[in-house]
Amino acid sequence: CVFSIISLFMLYVSSLHSRRGLVFFFFFQAEDGIRDAQESRGLGDVYKRQVLNRLIKSRNNRAPISVSRIAICMKRKTVWQNKGTQAPIAVIVGDVLDDIRMNKMPSLRVCAMRFSAGARKSILAAGGECITFDQLAMIAPTGKNTFLMRGRKAGRESVKHFGAAGVPGGHAKPFASSRGSEVARGRRPGNSYKSAAFKHK
Repeated sequence: CVFSIISLFMLYVSSLHSRRGLVFFFFFQAEDGIRDAQESRGLGDVYKRQVLNRLIKSRNNRAPISVSRIAICMKRKTVWQNKGTQAPIAVIVGDVLDDIRMNKMPSLRVCAMRFSAGARKSILAAGGECITFDQLAMIAPTGKNTFLMRGRKAGRESVKHFGAAGVPGGHAKPFASSRGSEVARGRRPGNSYKSAAFKHK
């Protein structure tokens, strides 16, 4: 409160003696009252909070990711790094799956909740590391030199069936084995219902 009164007084005096107008003085002061004794949250706390939020998510929101996608993303991440610097650790709060289409696997350091047998074999064969979250807490407690990743949540098979199949302008995948019978729904009154024609705006 004392600093606020002094700053207002200095502003009033400067406005009286200034010929060209007001001269503003800015005082940066702490908030009045009792300040919190807890230390300020740094970047490490933000990283831990992000990992915790992903750990408590449902299984549908912890989508798996393939080793090929990890390799592509880490290549983009490290392409501009110096040769002497160590590549960051890929952190995945979910499952890591193998990709048999990869002919050449780079050396990767990956931390995940679970590795499939093929993914673990591919990573270790290329000279990489499969790290658990307990080991990551010892290696990088603040999340330094790590890269948080996750798989596509819309990559599930059930997402392809969302919506009504056969509706003009819709792209939902039908459940029926015969696509003709499923597409007929919504186009004639004799097939369940007749929807309005789709028009591009």
